[in-house]
Amino acid sequence: MAVVVAGFAPLLFRTDSWMMQAGGALIIAATFYVGWQFHRRVSSRRGPESGAALADFHRGELVRQQAALRSAGVWYLAPLVPGMVLLILGRWFQAHVPGRTLEMDRTIILLCSVIVALALLSVWLVQRLGVYRLQKMIDELDALRRG
Repeated sequence: MAVVVAGFAPLLFRTDSWMMQAGGALIIAATFYVGWQFHRRVSSRRGPESGAALADFHRGELVRQQAALRSAGVWYLAPLVPGMVLLILGRWFQAHVPGRTLEMDRTIILLCSVIVALALLSVWLVQRLGVYRLQKMIDELDALRRG
């Protein structure tokens, strides 16, 4: 969170693009929201010391983590999108790089937009893989408990 805040905070003081200022502010706010959601949904919980309840607790934690990953598109990725869109629109309409042609600047903006979209897609796919792997662990634990 600190890296994201430090990276986007300078945008808050740009006077030439209100869209980039708002985009930076939204990304910083989204980062705190994601951090809070991550803590609420994924952080470890204190379990029983030992006994049969330990296996039930472990299974419950796997199910909880799987649910968090399954819904991560909503609470982890989606909050960042409005700020990213505003940043891109701000660069496109308001804050062009001096010394660069408008055509070259817009080409770079489009390429960066594709990179951001691919990064979000990659994170989503890794989360889907995590859901699958957690389900395998849950199934294995259930099989051990049955037989």
